[in-house]
Amino acid sequence: MRGPGFGKWGMTKRIPAPDLTLMVFLSSALLVVFLALYTRALVDFAMTAMEDNIRKRMLFVSGNAARLVSAEELDRFRVSSDMKLPEYEALRRKLAAFADDAGVLYVYYVRTEGDKYQFIIDNDFNEETSVGLNTEPIAREESPELADVVRDGVPRCTEIGNYTEGWDGLLTAYSPIFDDAGRVVAAAGADIEDTVIFNVRYRTAVISRIHVLVTAIIAIGGFFSFLRYRRKAALAQENNRAKSRFLARMSHEIRSPMNAIIGMSELAAREYGHPECRGYIAEIRRAGTNLLSIINDILDFSKIEADSLQIASAPYEMSQVLNDVLNIIQIRLAEKPIELITDFDADIPAAMTGDEARIRQILLNLLSNAVKYTKEGFIKFSALSLRMSTDTVKLTFIVEDSGIGIKEEDLPKLFGEFVRLGADHMSIEGTGLGLAIARSLCRQMGGDISVSSVYGKGSLFTAVINQRRIDGRTLGVLGKNGCPALYTNGVKFTAPGVRILVVDDIETNLAVAAGLMSPYKFQIDTCLGGNEAILLARENRFDFILMDHMMPEMDGMEATAAIRATPGEYFKTVPIIALTANAVSGMREMFLENGFNDFLSKPIEIPKLNELLDRWVPEEKRVWLTEAACTEARPSTGLKIDGVDAERGIAMTGGTWEGYAKVLGLYCEDAAERLVCLREFEGKIDDSPPDDSALALFITQVHALKSASASIGAAELSRVAAALEDAAARGDMTVISEKLEGFREALSGLLDRVRRALPSEGAAPPDGEAVADRSALRRLKEALEAWDVGAADSILGELREMPSDQKTRDVLSGIADRLLLSDFKTAADMTGKFLEFLERTGR
Repeated sequence: MRGPGFGKWGMTKRIPAPDLTLMVFLSSALLVVFLALYTRALVDFAMTAMEDNIRKRMLFVSGNAARLVSAEELDRFRVSSDMKLPEYEALRRKLAAFADDAGVLYVYYVRTEGDKYQFIIDNDFNEETSVGLNTEPIAREESPELADVVRDGVPRCTEIGNYTEGWDGLLTAYSPIFDDAGRVVAAAGADIEDTVIFNVRYRTAVISRIHVLVTAIIAIGGFFSFLRYRRKAALAQENNRAKSRFLARMSHEIRSPMNAIIGMSELAAREYGHPECRGYIAEIRRAGTNLLSIINDILDFSKIEADSLQIASAPYEMSQVLNDVLNIIQIRLAEKPIELITDFDADIPAAMTGDEARIRQILLNLLSNAVKYTKEGFIKFSALSLRMSTDTVKLTFIVEDSGIGIKEEDLPKLFGEFVRLGADHMSIEGTGLGLAIARSLCRQMGGDISVSSVYGKGSLFTAVINQRRIDGRTLGVLGKNGCPALYTNGVKFTAPGVRILVVDDIETNLAVAAGLMSPYKFQIDTCLGGNEAILLARENRFDFILMDHMMPEMDGMEATAAIRATPGEYFKTVPIIALTANAVSGMREMFLENGFNDFLSKPIEIPKLNELLDRWVPEEKRVWLTEAACTEARPSTGLKIDGVDAERGIAMTGGTWEGYAKVLGLYCEDAAERLVCLREFEGKIDDSPPDDSALALFITQVHALKSASASIGAAELSRVAAALEDAAARGDMTVISEKLEGFREALSGLLDRVRRALPSEGAAPPDGEAVADRSALRRLKEALEAWDVGAADSILGELREMPSDQKTRDVLSGIADRLLLSDFKTAADMTGKFLEFLERTGR
């Protein structure tokens, strides 16, 4: 018979485990709440520091604007009629250039007129919105900050969100302008739009509060769930289902604030890398990432189970998505001997509507898997687009790697939940949910993910989604007024005496940069890394250096710092210009703070390159072209080929006849090979419908011909190729049967016309005497066939020093260009044909 003590003992035996669980839960809940509050405090502090940084920057800009002109210069403009003076127009252009360089919206000058302020001039050329001497003066009370500047002679900046009537959405900084007597006679103003900053501040505060609230809700909800578990242990299975539904419902509330905090801290680090707030931003990211990493996989999996994955719809820029994804992946590749290759279709719409975050998630998952499962070799990331209707496009992303591959029997299991294939790769991180989630996202966007793989050789993942385009812009570079930026050569001078160094870790980029600058006739040295750049800079004297920002082993900033640290005045003053694909707002200031003098974004746009060279090429070394020479340097219209717009082709291939001729030759070689594939495909469709692999190969061929034909100026041929690609993607064999034969014949005819219009490759025209050492040419051919770069370079150097006519030098230059691009086969063929020409003509 049990007594009271025994009953008490029995109860004690049952309590410890639940009580211990309760203590652990309460401790965890308090820790999460504390982290939420701490994160909110850090976010508030970081936002305050960021806003203070912006105001300081605006004061700096207005101060520079105040020093841009003197009080005497401004005093020349007093009445409205003065606005027609050439000096007035020149000052406005000067202000426009200053505003572009400083990254502000408006720069202007005002002076006191009795108890009012009179605008003098601004940088705006729009007559409806600009201000000037004909603008109605404003009362002092309408701009108290300006009144303080005029009274005290001290720069002032308005507060974010504190607007003067009629000036909503602008953050303004004023700096005084003094006359020779030290009196304030005018003020310089600089404006930027602060609506985005104000909205970010407001949303950050809201998100922080939501974050704390949601965390508290989770803690309270979890607490009551725990009590319910203790009271109703028999309903554990039902409670588990309720938990899954609860997590699915709460996923948006949890993940959105966390993603916002992490994302905004990342943007803050890029945009406003002030030393005092970098540490706080890093703490925000660490705290947010730690919390997010714990719940991410659980939340996504719960959403899949509850069928509640949602796809947002908002405008976004595809270039920013691709840029962000590549920046992240390149960081992860820093420690691996892997080459990252990109191939993006220029026809991809620039602006679309969709879920930008989910697209990033898909791409990062595919690329991260490629990084995880590839020890060395390459990863190729391609993107294509196909217009489905007026405003809908199908985007195809392809990630190919040379990694470990996937066994054939494992492919059907690849997209399962919690699946990680390959027990011999246990060191690879991941929960096994990524591909399942990515496929679910693609399917909700009207597409899917497929995979092909050869075990031990690599894998190829293809993700397809549908998106809505916003306008007609594409990823192709756009210049002013929507015209292609490559349409203008803009070379006004040459500088044979200027020597420059171009640094980039990708040889193709070096070739492109050298090709785009070829009209200037610089002496161009190139190298593939920061360490080599330091040695070259110390051994030579360059007029300026173009330095890639992101490079393996030693990046551009480290190399620049090492050059600047070298003793000697030259190393402190030699202009170093950053080449960067990360041209977001604030990068210019970051580069200037780290020893650079300027920066140029990639891909390189010719107008921006010309502007940069105009700033940094020494005046005394310029050879100015006459108007006739400038006209002659522009794309020549002398070449007449039916079906080809030669001017457009020349502009699209670098702006020089020589470069265009080389591209035409390469186009003929490539298109001739693709013609064979087109004939084979045409023969197949006559017998039976083609299989998927044949159709995929056909799409590849016509897609390549579409882009290449557009590049040489064959617009109609490019249009038909696009129609064939579209029909093949839809499986419309009727359209292909109707168009393919005509397209093939048109392409064949075009190739014949191009070949007749161009001189034979490798052969000098018959109207000149070619002088070259045949034995040296034979040795060059042998070196090229053996891929001996050192020997080939040496022999080319010998040949170039020998006496020769212009035509021989052109042939040798063409061979050197192919060698620069590591195209040994073409270079060897060119050498062989030139030898045959010399022997045939007896020269």
